[in-house]
Amino acid sequence: MPSSLTKDTNIQSPIISDYSGGGFTIGGVFNKGSVMITGEEGSGYGVDAWSIDDAENITADSLRRI
Repeated sequence: MPSSLTKDTNIQSPIISDYSGGGFTIGGVFNKGSVMITGEEGSGYGVDAWSIDDAENITADSLRRI
């Protein structure tokens, strides 16, 4: 099971404010590399490291968490 890099139950929706240096700033936290944002509005969200580095590598298995 992937470990959550960020979990914030107080924020309704994650805010992606920047992409630079090979990562994303989400909710004020820099996350290096590819990420998958999961969760539901009102219940918080998680930002997890995602091993996909190219759209051509996306498979049904890589999307099973959603």
